[in-house]
Amino acid sequence: MITCRNCKGDYVLQENKCISQCDDGYYEENKKCKKCMDNCYKCTESKTCKECISPFVVHNEQCIGICPPGYYKGDKKCHNCIEGCEVCDNGEVCRVCKDGYLLENGECVKVCSSNYYKFSEKECRKCDENCLQCDGPKQCKLCEDP
Repeated sequence: MITCRNCKGDYVLQENKCISQCDDGYYEENKKCKKCMDNCYKCTESKTCKECISPFVVHNEQCIGICPPGYYKGDKKCHNCIEGCEVCDNGEVCRVCKDGYLLENGECVKVCSSNYYKFSEKECRKCDENCLQCDGPKQCKLCEDP
């Protein structure tokens, strides 16, 4: 069996063979194809992944299985949740807000809106129907004009 150590012209060396370009899962460095990091499908250098093998996703150019708090999984990478959000399924609706924020109708706010009341340290809830300001359910302070 013939094994190559160097390649001529525009060819690159991958696993002792001269080829025109590195296969997926490899990157080129000094006319040699080197293996990408574990679970990486496309990379530009040893520690820079651009696309991961499913079900892994790219986060900070690394392949991970689960996105960290404040991010959600989509399009083969981790994306930022909306501002103040710790747990979300997409970039539009939050399920759990970070400390210092209150969940109000899928968004994270610092203070409840006028027609909402602070239900807990983490959540605002909507006042009863026809109520513009309240301290809680059935505790309306300002009603809508009839």
